[in-house]
Amino acid sequence: MHGAGRHQELYEEEVLLALDEGLLSSDEAAALREEALRLHRGPLELMKERGLLTENTLDLLRKDLARERTDRGGAAPIQEAPTLSTAPPATVDTDGAPAFPVPGWDRYEPVRFLGQGGMGTVFLAYDPLLRRNVALKFVRDGDPELARRFLSEARAQARVRHERVCEVYEVGEVRGQAFIAMRYVEGPSLGQLSHSLTLEQRVLVLAQAAEGVHAAHRAGLVHRDLKPGNILVERTEDGGFNPFVMDFGLARDWREEGGHPNAVLGTPHYMPPEQARGEGHRLDRRADVYALGGTLYALLTGQPPFTGDTETQVLTRLQTQPPVPPRALDANIPEDLEAIVLKCLEKERPLRYDSVRSLIDDLQRFLAGEPVRARHGARYWLRKKVRKHRAALMLGTGVVVVVAGALGQAALTRAQVSERERLARAFTERVERIESAVRYSALSRLHDTREDRQALRASMATLEADVRRAGTQAEGAGQYALGRALFALDDLDGARQKLEAAWTHGYREPRVAWALAQVLGHLYRDQLLLDVERRAPEQREARRQELNRRYRDPALVYLRQAEGPDVPAPPAFVKALFAFYEDRPEEALSLLGTPGMQVPWFYEAPLLRGDILLARAMQRWNGGDRAGSQADLSLSREAYAAAVATAESQPGVHAVLGRLELAAMVMELYGEGNVLPHYERGLKALSHALAAAPDHARALVLVARFHRRLAEQRTNQGGE
Repeated sequence: MHGAGRHQELYEEEVLLALDEGLLSSDEAAALREEALRLHRGPLELMKERGLLTENTLDLLRKDLARERTDRGGAAPIQEAPTLSTAPPATVDTDGAPAFPVPGWDRYEPVRFLGQGGMGTVFLAYDPLLRRNVALKFVRDGDPELARRFLSEARAQARVRHERVCEVYEVGEVRGQAFIAMRYVEGPSLGQLSHSLTLEQRVLVLAQAAEGVHAAHRAGLVHRDLKPGNILVERTEDGGFNPFVMDFGLARDWREEGGHPNAVLGTPHYMPPEQARGEGHRLDRRADVYALGGTLYALLTGQPPFTGDTETQVLTRLQTQPPVPPRALDANIPEDLEAIVLKCLEKERPLRYDSVRSLIDDLQRFLAGEPVRARHGARYWLRKKVRKHRAALMLGTGVVVVVAGALGQAALTRAQVSERERLARAFTERVERIESAVRYSALSRLHDTREDRQALRASMATLEADVRRAGTQAEGAGQYALGRALFALDDLDGARQKLEAAWTHGYREPRVAWALAQVLGHLYRDQLLLDVERRAPEQREARRQELNRRYRDPALVYLRQAEGPDVPAPPAFVKALFAFYEDRPEEALSLLGTPGMQVPWFYEAPLLRGDILLARAMQRWNGGDRAGSQADLSLSREAYAAAVATAESQPGVHAVLGRLELAAMVMELYGEGNVLPHYERGLKALSHALAAAPDHARALVLVARFHRRLAEQRTNQGGE
């Protein structure tokens, strides 16, 4: 096939893949198909251009597509593998595929190009020594971080010795090229195969694949990118199926720190909320439980649990909305299977299965017709037992045994979690949804957020009413949740009041200490960085001591109690706060320069960097170091601008940029007097803050202070 016909076929494959992954509706697919043909551009490329795909997702989809094309073409024969003299030297096919990077290699003989992913290229090759086909993966040139991740994938996958995990044969380097040789799986992905499987076969294959994930967990690894496309399935000679878990490129040891703790890595449609928030340091095996539940959801319904026009929209929905119950999409899905899926997809980790082993056990109960643990009611258990053992129950005594066992199990289940812990989890889950909605509103293009905040305040009012109804047993957890919500909505005084009430009521967990440290720290920074008046040294010192006593010192006390996995912040960020509050700015800046702090969406890091530099600029100015002060002001401005570029609709971020220009303007009043550039830049920043929130109190106060300072300068110069 040549020319337009060949392009049309390739474009159609890309559109169908996007449909299978739940990235497009049927109407959107038709429009995209037409546009691709008209522009002679690949559909996936067009989707990335419009913000519907990230570069990482695009690479993964192309890799899936390459696998599908390979599956249709069939595997290369093992017995008649090409020799070095007859194998293609560098190029593998005639469709513009990448060249085999090690021509003339005597260890492996290239057969054909299989696909290209985010880290490199994959080739089918023949091992003449062991007479078997292998999949050879080569890392992309010139990127040390990719090489590190590439070798990390190999080490991770090689650590897991299990029949349901694709085996790594060899890891090495040849002619400067790092490579992995692994088992070649001759079959499609589970997502591509699912439409031809019965419901029971889908459940069975997923349960088998989950055995491989469980083995990874026993080796200390969390996969972090499980989805239908990362499970390949081979047909057995007797017509059965052998699934293999693939692509451990994002796997990490959940017992260790490291990597990019606040990076959002993975496939948005299948990642749990904690992963979507970038809390990499908090991920444990329950993250994979969630992803397996999302995979099962897709196998049952034909779409992932959450979809959207952009990946940002998907990330927002998975944190703020419950998934549509599978039976609402297909009433033929069994209730027990729906219960299993929804338990996996709980937003609060303690409500999911505690392990993949527990999930596998419930899937096997479903296949055996036994009651599943995902449903707890005594009536349900009794009904299932009666249905399962109807003949035995006719004998009489079996009824008593089964009823007693069912009721005992139900009572045990209800007794597992105290009412206070249940309420704490429920309130925490709800406030995390509010926080996530605030964040994703902030990360959107600059817009008036009043409608967003009105909806969130309505959610908070409902939460507050539920806290009151719950009574004294929920007082601590409820006040904590309300305090976090107020902090997310930028109400620092209200947040402090609620959080201190939670602490007073004995709710003194590390996450409460962290929230209090955050609120007090923001109050400290706001007061400290607005205090640019020219005062005598003893007056400045007295003012600083007062701020330390009121805000900084208690913030440090709480910070020291804010340790552990429940603290929703990267460890380096917490350490940077410590260093800043303890007057060690260089150490704080160094910590903020670590790789984990460079993730674009985490605007809190450049925001803190800007605060540290502005505080140092003011210290240098008060000490007579004008040049050093100006240099720090410039660096602080750059840091704030980086935060603004990420959080365009967060009014407080624009306000701190205005605050910096006010400080610079005051310095100029006592210096050369060139205040207009700072006045204009400051009002521009504050206009953006007020565009996002026209009633933002701190921005309105800053606008008034700018006008007063300009009037003061003109009066001093004899103007009007």
